[in-house]
Amino acid sequence: MSNWISVEDRLPRVNEDVLMRVTCSNYFNVEQGRYKGGDDWVNCWCSSRNADLYPITHWQPLPSSP
Repeated sequence: MSNWISVEDRLPRVNEDVLMRVTCSNYFNVEQGRYKGGDDWVNCWCSSRNADLYPITHWQPLPSSP
């Protein structure tokens, strides 16, 4: 069963740390990041995302730490 949530169905809470699926051309990355509200997301290598260039299509809560 997939834990991924479409951004069309629901968004995280503002300032919630999540895993996010970022689309880059014909590829995608899974990255840890934070939802800042609206179309704004932040991750470890980029202070913000341009939703038109790197759309975030899905997200999920961070797993529990070991």
